[in-house]
Amino acid sequence: MTNKIPQARKFEIPDSRRIIGVARLILDAIGKRGEYAVSVGDNPQSLRIGSKLMDYLIKIAKDKTLEKIYGYVIADNTKMMNQCNRLGFKIENA
Repeated sequence: MTNKIPQARKFEIPDSRRIIGVARLILDAIGKRGEYAVSVGDNPQSLRIGSKLMDYLIKIAKDKTLEKIYGYVIADNTKMMNQCNRLGFKIENA
């Protein structure tokens, strides 16, 4: 069973009530590894919301002294794949 940590982040466009991006980090049962997920709407991708959310998740992981965080990215999602490369993630085929 995974341990959901109650830390999530959402970004909204100023003067709007519309959520444009969300992120989560779920710890394993031991609390040493975490699986991340990021989702950003199509229109606000140019605002670098995905990058900000990933930075926030990495900060949470460091604060929790996790050994590893990982996520699953669709191979066609080149923006996220490039972002993961820039952040130093190891890319593996699932």
